[in-house]
Amino acid sequence: MRLERFPEFGEPPRYVETLRAAGFQLAAALLFIALVAVGNLVLVSTDAAETTHEALRGGWRGVLTLALGPPRIGVQIGHDGVAAHPDELGHLRGNTGGYADGLSELVVNKSVARALKEGLEAQGVAVDLLRATPPAGYHADLMLSLHADSVYDPARQGYKSSHFNPPRSTLEPRLKRLIDAAYLGATSLPDDTPNTTDAMRHYYAFNFRSYEHAAHPATPALIVELGYLSNPADAALLRRPKQVAAALSGGVLTFLRERNRLP
Repeated sequence: MRLERFPEFGEPPRYVETLRAAGFQLAAALLFIALVAVGNLVLVSTDAAETTHEALRGGWRGVLTLALGPPRIGVQIGHDGVAAHPDELGHLRGNTGGYADGLSELVVNKSVARALKEGLEAQGVAVDLLRATPPAGYHADLMLSLHADSVYDPARQGYKSSHFNPPRSTLEPRLKRLIDAAYLGATSLPDDTPNTTDAMRHYYAFNFRSYEHAAHPATPALIVELGYLSNPADAALLRRPKQVAAALSGGVLTFLRERNRLP
């Protein structure tokens, strides 16, 4: 095969310019992906990134998803499908959720999740509805786990939330502040933070060190207890899933805009 020689002072063949342009585009794409990857690693707390395997598990798939697609969040429906938990989560198979005065936590969680998905997708946000077993190394812009409380004292009421303790990334405390402010402001429920439990602070679906089926550490994640099924005022709100979802979505949208994931 004879190689074409360029004229001494002439223009190179057109295919050379085409290859050069394609090379620039490929280099730009690879640089963008690398920057996103580095950004994700920086967001993982030093404590959480104890090993390279933990920090990168599922990372490239997530990097490509976030780099090439719309903003994406995961909404876990608390207690949905617990009977299908894998063996590593087998001790949770009997945890089917609360129930009070004819109101089921699972029904509330499902209704709010569907309303939240509908509202956010209208704003250009892709929403994955997740069951009680999250995908291994789940990667998204953020993850919310929906729950509702129930206790013997009907006077106890309010909302609370928790990220993993210690935070798995630098973004989780900010996500908590935004979601809490939006929800408490929109619903007028009291802040029930003093009743936050260890089970919330070490929620299994965020515990990537102990379980394969957990959110990636670079995915900011928050578990929310939307109110008390056992309190009449809270229960009245929980029977209005669109209102509950709208209260949550305000915080979600603010978080995504702060991250330049939405205009």
